[in-house]
Amino acid sequence: MDGLDILLKIKEYNVLVIIKITDKKKLFLLNEECRKYKIGFIYTAAIGITGFCFVDFGEHIITDKNGEECKTYIIKKISNKGEIFTDRSGSNYKFNLTKGNYVVFREVEGLIQLNDEKPRLIIKTTPISFFISDSLKYENYISGGFCEEVKDSFIKNYEPLEKRFYIPYIENKPIPIDFSKIGINELIHCGILALHEFYENNNNNLPQLNNSEMAQEILNIAKNIYNKSKTEGQKWVNNITTWNDKIILNIANWAKSEIPPVCSFLGGIVVQEIIKFTGKYTPIHQWFWFEFSEILENLPNNVDRTLQNCRYDDQIAIFGNNIQNKLSDINLFMIGAGALGCEFLKNFSLMGISDNKNKNVIVTDNDNIEVSNLSRQFLFRKGDVGKSKSKCACQEAKKIHPCFNCIDRQSRIGPENEHIYDEKFWNDKTCIINAVDNIEARKYIDKQCTFNEKPLIDCGTLGTKVLFKQ
Repeated sequence: MDGLDILLKIKEYNVLVIIKITDKKKLFLLNEECRKYKIGFIYTAAIGITGFCFVDFGEHIITDKNGEECKTYIIKKISNKGEIFTDRSGSNYKFNLTKGNYVVFREVEGLIQLNDEKPRLIIKTTPISFFISDSLKYENYISGGFCEEVKDSFIKNYEPLEKRFYIPYIENKPIPIDFSKIGINELIHCGILALHEFYENNNNNLPQLNNSEMAQEILNIAKNIYNKSKTEGQKWVNNITTWNDKIILNIANWAKSEIPPVCSFLGGIVVQEIIKFTGKYTPIHQWFWFEFSEILENLPNNVDRTLQNCRYDDQIAIFGNNIQNKLSDINLFMIGAGALGCEFLKNFSLMGISDNKNKNVIVTDNDNIEVSNLSRQFLFRKGDVGKSKSKCACQEAKKIHPCFNCIDRQSRIGPENEHIYDEKFWNDKTCIINAVDNIEARKYIDKQCTFNEKPLIDCGTLGTKVLFKQ
């Protein structure tokens, strides 16, 4: 669908998502049309090991900024100074209220004014108590009561892409996803601007993979953009602590490369932003950048990146033929074929893992597919309900790439099946992947991997939450 077709049909949609490098004039026009009809606009692209996402939801109402469940607390007492103490006696007690939250009260004896269901702002908290903004005669408090957190709706205004293209932000500096890479966001943006300029100067063509002359041209453009922005006093470029040519060259050399893990990562970001258009959660404001250059650190200098005219050329352009051959020769064992397992199998199939006929990915899951699984375990369909998860998942993964050697099993992992998963079985594996939520099974697998000296990748999901922080 070209730009004119999109303009004609744009009113039929709630959110417009553009997923490849596009002429900026066309982008600005589409963005303005979206703003006119209050349609969400997302511009994003995966470019090798780098990527970005721009979000413009116009004047956007946020009804639930974090998606957290609202907690209810029992009031233990209220002091004469207005300090409200909560009952800490429960075994699962956890005080999560913070300054800026809103609460409503009910069943408070004495301070009946609090029971009017009016949301009240918390102005101060301690680990066990809080203060609200209202001026009440707190000495009238007798006993009892409950308070419940409520979400306060608010409006967030977004700027159009044309205004935030060359100046990505003025005051609201985006938080980096990796605090060891301070200043990288702004450096990436210089590279993205340079890539767009090259694209428009070359009849809307991206640079060829690993073309040193084209990459150098983009690097020169990026430096000119940086110097011009400095001369014009644009503050955002001052956050580039160190200029690193490699970051720009990575963008230039692999702008045409789309590799499954990066696309999967960025896809997860983008679909979450689409959900946020409903008013639940707080959207990106407004640029999001990332790059994974650390995955190149252990590659030798003489990497053979000769393209093979095959489905893996995008990966070969980045990691080389040697790495691609190693991926082909991997023996994997994955436990679990649910939400994570489906995502992993899709990526394994696309990446060429275990496509050597003598290698394989063995997947075991003793569960059958339920209707509730269909919303998040995307390899399954309604007709699969009641069937084996591991069997259906492997069948679908093979449809993506027929040469993907994927073997399903339904036998449970545990001491009772050590005659199946014996020492020979473990020693034959390159790596083990946990995609199972059973704690006992994960502990057992960890023990087996330690005993057999095999690397283990253990992972899990919990909605939109971050499971660990550095």
